Amino acid sequence: MKEIKVSVIIPVYNVEQYIERCLNSIINQTLKEIEIIVIDDGSKDNSKNIISDMCKKDNRIYFISRENKGVGPTRNEAIEIANGEYILFVDSDDTIEKDMCEKMYQTAKLKNADIVVCDKNIIQDEKIINIKGNKRNMDIEISSVGDFIKKYYYTGEYENHVWDKMFRLSIVKDNEIKFGDLKEITGEDLFFGITILPYVKKVSFIPDKLYNYFIRENSIMTTYRPQELKKTIEFMRKLDEFQQKKKLEKMYDSFLATYVYYLAISASKESIKYKKLKKLKDDLKIMVEDIVVRRYAELLQDKENFKAYKNKLKEIFAKKLAKYVIKKKIRHLYCLLILKYYI
Repeated sequence: MKEIKVSVIIPVYNVEQYIERCLNSIINQTLKEIEIIVIDDGSKDNSKNIISDMCKKDNRIYFISRENKGVGPTRNEAIEIANGEYILFVDSDDTIEKDMCEKMYQTAKLKNADIVVCDKNIIQDEKIINIKGNKRNMDIEISSVGDFIKKYYYTGEYENHVWDKMFRLSIVKDNEIKFGDLKEITGEDLFFGITILPYVKKVSFIPDKLYNYFIRENSIMTTYRPQELKKTIEFMRKLDEFQQKKKLEKMYDSFLATYVYYLAISASKESIKYKKLKKLKDDLKIMVEDIVVRRYAELLQDKENFKAYKNKLKEIFAKKLAKYVIKKKIRHLYCLLILKYYI
């Protein structure tokens, strides 16, 4: 049996319209030494039958079907059985370019990189809607996780999602890096991508657009999420617990302080957009009463943490926001966020 260079992981849930297209893009990769791990997460449509038929075409597909657990736990389960040197995550309604695995793997080996990041095509109504690429050809040695986050996460070059990245599998397994559960937190992929960083020595970026991300009207990104604020607070709590458990010496303090700003802004955008203003007030009350949020709001007042913001106006908003959270001024906070939304 040939050595497996890349394990491609695909969680599946009710994507009968897209899964064959997705799997074909992976089966036809120019890099042949791959395994394709497909886990059906309790689909109610015809996805399982389509995948079963695809398995007959390619014996590299390893297929599991079980009850619904969510995308995070599904990816974690796939990681446990993966055998590749590197892992790649593909969403079941997307596709990848035929040379994605080969280019990402070759870059990883050439640069001895723990993570390789590529660019992507964003596709809506069968048309590519992004024109200019936003990835540079560069290699980053990580000496400080905090500095890496400020320079590359806040600027958008190292993004939340995992599907534009290839990860060294041994780092994931040896350090028990896990995806979060969307039933509990927001950003299950961000949790994975941010908690792996303390164990990463080098990240290589390449400008090639190798991943095709398809926008769908009823996707989770285009629907109202009423539990967003509570789940985001839980994200902060779990990252705080991870930091303490792994004894990372306040490595994520600046990130979590900045996340207080993100928490309030994202909650207000959702509520104002969908005209749920009473819910916004209720959410703000939950926010200002939470111990973890208040602790990191205190840190947000530190000028060092304002460096995350791209302009002076955001810095002013962050400073005011932190003050109102600490002093539990819900009405002031509410007005500030309404103002922020409309300017």
